[in-house]
Amino acid sequence: EVDINSPRSEAFRLLRFGKLEKSIDLIKSNNHSTKDEELLAIFVLSECYLQKFGPHDSKTIDMVNQIREQYLVEENTIYYALFLSWLLIYYTKVNSGSKQGQGVIVEFQKKIEPLLDKNNLPDYINAELCFALGFSWERRFDYDIEKCRQLYSKSESYYSKSSIRSEIDRLMNTMGHLETLLYSLGDAENHLNLAKDIRKMKKDNLGLAYTYGSLGDLYVKMGEFKKAKSKYNQDFKLLNTLD
Repeated sequence: EVDINSPRSEAFRLLRFGKLEKSIDLIKSNNHSTKDEELLAIFVLSECYLQKFGPHDSKTIDMVNQIREQYLVEENTIYYALFLSWLLIYYTKVNSGSKQGQGVIVEFQKKIEPLLDKNNLPDYINAELCFALGFSWERRFDYDIEKCRQLYSKSESYYSKSSIRSEIDRLMNTMGHLETLLYSLGDAENHLNLAKDIRKMKKDNLGLAYTYGSLGDLYVKMGEFKKAKSKYNQDFKLLNTLD
């Protein structure tokens, strides 16, 4: 177990509120006293680097290699599942729409699927697993939108039961983006506005910028070009305030 008042727990909270630099600094300035604290620190750094620098940056790639070589241990079920979900999202981003890169996505899908709905996993972990699988089915070369939607819905159900709901805005934004592409525009607007409200409450300016961009895309599809321009301007304005 990890002390909820420890620097690692605070870094996790900062990450979920979009405070990436502060989260990274807190992890790097504190030593780990237990194995679980070390695992949480590795996960937080990995997610911060992926969000801040992207999947092709050397810092992110170094974390991928470190996780695969040292931390992907089945005996620690919770972190094994958490790292698998993170790796699946990473490889999906790297190989999105690529026929050549689909093999590694399928590899991690097959590792995650047997873990779903296990009674010993917390709702938050099951939510993360369902989200990662849904994301991969949406983006892989031979995509399956119906399976993707089912998994996103399942992820939403798990988040609603979990005491840790800090990632539900990511899910709402992703579902809204997908529904925009499928011209399910009313549902898309509902999900994106919910993501926007949560991210405003969290003061997550990076996430909020993404949501404004997604709302801009939605309003273009709806033919509401003044609204679209306003959302794109809000997106650019926020991005210019970030480090």
